[in-house]
Amino acid sequence: MFGYKMSFNKFSLNSKIGGSYGRLIKSGGSYINTSLNAVEAVDLEKNIFNVILSTAVGYKIKKINYFIEPKYLFNISDVFINSEVKQSYKAFSISFGLSLKF
Repeated sequence: MFGYKMSFNKFSLNSKIGGSYGRLIKSGGSYINTSLNAVEAVDLEKNIFNVILSTAVGYKIKKINYFIEPKYLFNISDVFINSEVKQSYKAFSISFGLSLKF
């Protein structure tokens, strides 16, 4: 992840962008084809690439920094191989935490 951190007295703001990689280990199941006349096996990509955007807001009390970090993730590669179905997964999450400075 690449980012930039700005500090204002006890507050901090940290914006980041990066990527992630996922590897399919196991899959199963089937789906109805686009003609709605047959059930077909799922043909999935083994490698998925994602983009992650996040901004963390922190507040420092003594040596402890408390933070909240919303994240937005979306994939840049399709999950289905040669499919008429175009999909794009998106996820939003929020992390809470603390960090110690020695």
